[in-house]
Amino acid sequence: TIILPEGTFLLSLAGRDDDGGWTGDLDITGDLDILGAGAGQTIIDADGIDRVFQVFNGVTLNISGVTITGGDAGGTSAGGGLLNHGVVSLTDIDFNDNLAGRGAGIFTTGELTVANSTVQSNFANLQGGAIYNFQNGKLVGGLAAGATTLRVGDGDNYPSTGTFDVRIDSETLTVTGVDGDVFTVTRAVGGSTDAPHLNGATVTLVNGGTVTISDSTISGNSANAQGGAIYNEADLGIVRTEIVGNVSGSRGGGIYNATLKANLGQAVLATSSTITLADAAPIPALVPFNIFVDDEGMLVTVVNGNQFTVVRGVSGTVAVPHNADAEVRLSGQSTATISRSTIAENTAFSSGGGVFSEDTLIIGTSTFSSNSAGVGGGLASNGSVTMINTTVTANNAVYAGGLAADGGRFELENSIVAANAATGDDTDIRGRFVSEGNNLIGDAGSSVGLAHLVKEDQV
Repeated sequence: TIILPEGTFLLSLAGRDDDGGWTGDLDITGDLDILGAGAGQTIIDADGIDRVFQVFNGVTLNISGVTITGGDAGGTSAGGGLLNHGVVSLTDIDFNDNLAGRGAGIFTTGELTVANSTVQSNFANLQGGAIYNFQNGKLVGGLAAGATTLRVGDGDNYPSTGTFDVRIDSETLTVTGVDGDVFTVTRAVGGSTDAPHLNGATVTLVNGGTVTISDSTISGNSANAQGGAIYNEADLGIVRTEIVGNVSGSRGGGIYNATLKANLGQAVLATSSTITLADAAPIPALVPFNIFVDDEGMLVTVVNGNQFTVVRGVSGTVAVPHNADAEVRLSGQSTATISRSTIAENTAFSSGGGVFSEDTLIIGTSTFSSNSAGVGGGLASNGSVTMINTTVTANNAVYAGGLAADGGRFELENSIVAANAATGDDTDIRGRFVSEGNNLIGDAGSSVGLAHLVKEDQV
């Protein structure tokens, strides 16, 4: 345990990419508790020489009562304030004015708990102004059966020490050594089968990326690309938290909930039981699994190269034709849960001022207000959304001021979507919805599935 008194602790030994604790950031290689005098009183300032903290694989770090500021991981590297590959608990912490390519405040591949804290005014050159929750990379050059080394894109995003498991398609591999982007691996772990894998296949960090945020404020962060505040690839839970005033140069001013995507290689009839992708490599061939194509859910039962055998119209959807190049989105890869929270005054220059979601999003007893975007001022989704007891009001966009259900499935129950604004079409909502009843909709616009006095909805 380290007890830090009131004052500013300035990192001054310049030198990036040192994992021995000699220069640059503070490398946490063993379990540690750091206790400060309080956020704003005990300040750890990297002064722009490097990120502030790096927590290694297998290590637990608990920090309370500290401000973490001045971290700079570089324009393409991860984690300006904190790079976490272990288990980190943050209580009464202020992360501010940190810079990175991804996850300017925090980049995490491990387990992260944030409570009674503030993450503010951080800037990401790419994604995740405040927090980036990592799980997936890409295989570079393919992998032959029996090969014991592989190359991944952005290998620095994975743990660099210890052993950890990754999954490629249906095979689990244990990484025993890391040299930049090259991993040494043990094949066919856990009863899986040693098999070849294509260039561009997804390399999923097993048990990667679990983030829980409670009683906190995420504000004033920005990212040039997606996720002004948070970019999520895995499991994200938010409760009693304000996500306010964040900006994305693309999608998801507050939160971007991502999944794995591909595109159809040819058109699909409503009666087809197979679909062909242009390049199926990014979608793990771990059957069975669910996908969305436009508004339709499908269950994939067989993968044969770029061809999927599918059960059509699952998840309460209807089998319909699809055009070539339609987007194919993996369902169940990432999950974001928002409860008793406020998403307000966030901006996305493309879609989803408050939230943009490609996968599973569960919202309960929350408020979306005064967010803005080109499409879906409050929220835009093409994944699976369940919204209960939630108010969506005073948001604005060019199209769909409140909610844009632009694919997937959107369930709405006991919620208010009204008094939003759009300079173009659909003041409050657009897209296909499934009503579970007791909703108040100001202007149904071009939406489908919500009707006045049906299931006690007021439209």
